[in-house]
Amino acid sequence: MRKSRKFVSMLLVVSMMLAMSATVFATTYTSSSYISVRSTLAGSARTYIGTTHKIVNTLTSRDSGGTGNNYCKYKLQRKSGSSYTTTGTKELNLKTVGNDYTAKYTNQVSSGTFRYYLTNRYSASDPKYTQVDGFSCDQVVMSSY
Repeated sequence: MRKSRKFVSMLLVVSMMLAMSATVFATTYTSSSYISVRSTLAGSARTYIGTTHKIVNTLTSRDSGGTGNNYCKYKLQRKSGSSYTTTGTKELNLKTVGNDYTAKYTNQVSSGTFRYYLTNRYSASDPKYTQVDGFSCDQVVMSSY
């Protein structure tokens, strides 16, 4: 009985230490953004550690006040020298003010300088982008773990 208590205690201590060390390897930055209709926006480049990146946006307003489809491409870009390389693209439909919208990118390189790059430009080959709206997000949380 005594050995099993020691084992359980050690297991709890080890799991707590692992949980605390995992938080050390997470990186999170918070900002706000505004993108006008049929435009692009590049976020600030910051250093991240981790192979999974997540961008969570809280939609706070739309220019037209509409509630219809409002597509935007979210690109995760990694700095390489003086330029950026897109490592992942997600398409979000930011329709409802007050909702959170998430773009998650997995299996990225473990560390480096990254930014988000948004575009809602008109594309003749993609009819979803004919009816887009400018919008604001406050807050935008970009994290990696």
